[in-house]
Amino acid sequence: MSLKGKHALVTGSTSGIGLGIAEGLAKEGVHLVLNGFGDAAEIETLRQRLATDYGVQVIYDGADMSKGADIARMMAEVAAKTGGLDIVVNNAGRTNRSNNDLSVFGCRCIDHWLTYRSRGRLGRALRTFEARTKEAGKR
Repeated sequence: MSLKGKHALVTGSTSGIGLGIAEGLAKEGVHLVLNGFGDAAEIETLRQRLATDYGVQVIYDGADMSKGADIARMMAEVAAKTGGLDIVVNNAGRTNRSNNDLSVFGCRCIDHWLTYRSRGRLGRALRTFEARTKEAGKR
Protein backbone atom coordinates (compact mmCIF):
# COMPACT_ATOMS: atom_id res chain seq x y z
CA MET A 1 0.00 0.00 0.00
CA SER A 2 1.40 3.37 -0.98
CA LEU A 3 1.29 6.27 1.43
CA LYS A 4 2.33 8.79 -1.22
CA GLY A 5 0.02 11.81 -1.24
CA LYS A 6 -1.65 11.02 2.10
CA HIS A 7 -1.85 13.67 4.84
CA ALA A 8 -0.59 13.03 8.38
CA LEU A 9 -0.64 14.94 11.64
CA VAL A 10 2.15 13.97 14.02
CA THR A 11 1.87 15.64 17.40
CA GLY A 12 5.08 16.16 19.33
CA SER A 13 6.96 16.09 16.02
CA THR A 14 9.40 18.94 16.48
CA SER A 15 11.93 16.64 18.15
CA GLY A 16 12.64 13.13 19.33
CA ILE A 17 10.46 10.17 18.44
CA GLY A 18 7.78 12.34 16.84
CA LEU A 19 10.31 13.91 14.50
CA GLY A 20 11.58 10.47 13.57
CA ILE A 21 8.04 9.35 12.75
CA ALA A 22 7.37 12.51 10.73
CA GLU A 23 10.57 12.08 8.75
CA GLY A 24 9.78 8.44 8.06
CA LEU A 25 6.35 9.41 6.74
CA ALA A 26 7.84 12.20 4.61
CA LYS A 27 10.25 9.68 3.05
CA GLU A 28 7.16 7.75 1.93
CA GLY A 29 5.70 10.86 0.28
CA VAL A 30 3.25 11.76 3.04
CA HIS A 31 2.34 15.45 3.43
CA LEU A 32 2.86 16.51 7.05
CA VAL A 33 1.38 18.63 9.77
CA LEU A 34 4.07 19.09 12.39
CA ASN A 35 3.04 19.99 15.92
CA GLY A 36 5.08 20.65 19.03
CA PHE A 37 6.99 23.20 21.00
CA GLY A 38 10.40 24.72 20.38
CA ASP A 39 12.29 27.64 18.94
CA ALA A 40 10.27 29.18 16.08
CA ALA A 41 13.30 29.66 13.81
CA GLU A 42 14.49 26.08 14.33
CA ILE A 43 11.00 24.72 13.63
CA GLU A 44 10.75 26.76 10.44
CA THR A 45 14.15 25.45 9.32
CA LEU A 46 12.96 21.91 10.06
CA ARG A 47 9.70 22.49 8.15
CA GLN A 48 11.55 23.79 5.11
CA ARG A 49 14.13 20.97 5.21
CA LEU A 50 11.48 18.25 5.28
CA ALA A 51 9.53 19.90 2.45
CA THR A 52 12.66 20.31 0.30
CA ASP A 53 14.30 16.96 1.05
CA TYR A 54 11.18 14.87 0.45
CA GLY A 55 9.07 17.00 -1.90
CA VAL A 56 6.06 17.06 0.40
CA GLN A 57 3.87 19.80 1.82
CA VAL A 58 4.79 20.50 5.45
CA ILE A 59 2.61 22.66 7.68
CA TYR A 60 3.46 23.57 11.27
CA ASP A 61 0.94 24.33 13.98
CA GLY A 62 2.00 24.99 17.56
CA ALA A 63 -1.34 24.06 19.16
CA ASP A 64 -1.01 23.08 22.80
CA MET A 65 -2.40 19.54 23.07
CA SER A 66 -3.48 20.18 26.65
CA LYS A 67 -5.97 22.83 25.48
CA GLY A 68 -9.13 21.74 23.72
CA ALA A 69 -9.65 25.12 22.05
CA ASP A 70 -6.14 24.97 20.53
CA ILE A 71 -6.79 21.47 19.23
CA ALA A 72 -10.17 22.41 17.73
CA ARG A 73 -8.67 25.44 16.00
CA MET A 74 -5.74 23.42 14.66
CA MET A 75 -7.95 20.63 13.35
CA ALA A 76 -10.28 23.09 11.59
CA GLU A 77 -7.32 24.86 9.96
CA VAL A 78 -5.69 21.57 8.97
CA ALA A 79 -8.93 20.33 7.41
CA ALA A 80 -9.25 23.57 5.43
CA LYS A 81 -5.64 23.37 4.19
CA THR A 82 -5.44 19.63 3.46
CA GLY A 83 -9.01 18.49 2.83
CA GLY A 84 -8.69 16.05 5.73
CA LEU A 85 -6.23 13.74 7.41
CA ASP A 86 -5.46 10.16 6.55
CA ILE A 87 -3.02 9.47 9.39
CA VAL A 88 -2.82 10.77 12.97
CA VAL A 89 0.06 9.95 15.30
CA ASN A 90 -0.59 11.26 18.79
CA ASN A 91 2.91 11.53 20.21
CA ALA A 92 2.42 14.74 22.23
CA GLY A 93 3.49 14.53 25.81
CA ARG A 94 5.72 15.80 28.50
CA THR A 95 7.89 14.11 31.04
CA ASN A 96 7.74 15.14 34.65
CA ARG A 97 11.46 15.12 35.33
CA SER A 98 11.00 14.53 39.05
CA ASN A 99 9.57 11.03 38.61
CA ASN A 100 9.74 10.34 34.84
CA ASP A 101 5.95 10.05 34.70
CA LEU A 102 4.76 10.46 31.09
CA SER A 103 1.60 12.51 30.67
CA VAL A 104 -0.01 12.51 27.23
CA PHE A 105 -2.28 15.35 26.15
CA GLY A 106 -4.99 15.74 23.61
CA CYS A 107 -6.09 12.15 22.96
CA ARG A 108 -9.72 12.74 23.83
CA CYS A 109 -10.06 16.00 21.90
CA ILE A 110 -8.38 14.66 18.77
CA ASP A 111 -10.34 11.42 19.00
CA HIS A 112 -13.61 13.34 19.31
CA TRP A 113 -12.81 15.50 16.29
CA LEU A 114 -11.74 12.55 14.18
CA THR A 115 -14.68 10.39 15.17
CA TYR A 116 -17.30 12.97 14.28
CA ARG A 117 -15.71 15.17 11.65
CA SER A 118 -13.06 13.28 9.73
CA ARG A 119 -13.18 10.82 6.91
CA GLY A 120 -15.49 7.90 7.63
CA ARG A 121 -13.04 5.00 7.58
CA LEU A 122 -10.63 6.63 10.01
CA GLY A 123 -13.43 7.53 12.44
CA ARG A 124 -14.78 3.96 12.34
CA ALA A 125 -11.29 2.57 12.88
CA LEU A 126 -10.76 4.76 15.93
CA ARG A 127 -14.13 3.77 17.41
CA THR A 128 -13.33 0.09 16.85
CA PHE A 129 -9.87 0.50 18.42
CA GLU A 130 -11.34 2.31 21.44
CA ALA A 131 -14.00 -0.37 21.94
CA ARG A 132 -11.43 -3.17 21.73
CA THR A 133 -9.12 -1.34 24.13
CA LYS A 134 -11.92 -0.94 26.68
CA GLU A 135 -12.92 -4.57 26.20
CA ALA A 136 -9.34 -5.77 26.73
CA GLY A 137 -9.09 -3.68 29.89
CA LYS A 138 -12.05 -5.54 31.42
CA ARG A 139 -10.28 -8.91 31.15
